[in-house]
Amino acid sequence: RETLFLSINIIDRYLSRRPICRDRLQLVGVAATLIAAKFEEIHPPEVSDLIYVTACTYSRQDILDMEMAMLGVLNFQVAVPTPAHFLSHYQAACKTSMASDFSLEARPGAAARNPFAGSSWHERDGELAWYILELSILDIRMLRFAPSHLAASALLLSNAISGHAPVWPADLARASGHPEAALRACVGELRGLLTEAPSGDLQAVQNHYRHAGGQLVGDRAAG
Repeated sequence: RETLFLSINIIDRYLSRRPICRDRLQLVGVAATLIAAKFEEIHPPEVSDLIYVTACTYSRQDILDMEMAMLGVLNFQVAVPTPAHFLSHYQAACKTSMASDFSLEARPGAAARNPFAGSSWHERDGELAWYILELSILDIRMLRFAPSHLAASALLLSNAISGHAPVWPADLARASGHPEAALRACVGELRGLLTEAPSGDLQAVQNHYRHAGGQLVGDRAAG
């Protein structure tokens, strides 16, 4: 996921500085993926894998040449904060907040010490936040939000859909630097993307987050 968002950032920055022919856009994409994967992953894909993905449209040398050209234009500035980096950090903080060694029934005072006591974090909660965040990739309007703001809004919306209360406790506001009120506009737009996604033309994100049996991670939002 970090590789995906870093790839997009690299593509955006490169295209903002260099015009490119339409028939070379796929080459830019695979080269950006290679750069991002080398930075983010222990085992990045081989160039041969990328050649296969492009149906042999480009040669090994084409991809390596574009990789070097892009790094040169970007002055080798690969390390940038993306929404994915922030969401991973916020989710870790959220899990810590929600973890409790005792239930509300056993320890009535727990709620005062831990606002998420009695709630439980499930993997599906994390998947929902990532699904929402990846939907934002498809809408250019979301570029006006800072990466940290976008990630915080995706997590807040996920918490709301999952029924956690409060949806944005003080410790998450401190960890993110974004109070709940400041996130409302972005959350509203993300909710709109979530609602419109099933009928949209671009279904790659939908298909990626569809579980065996056809159930979509975001189906709870429609309930």
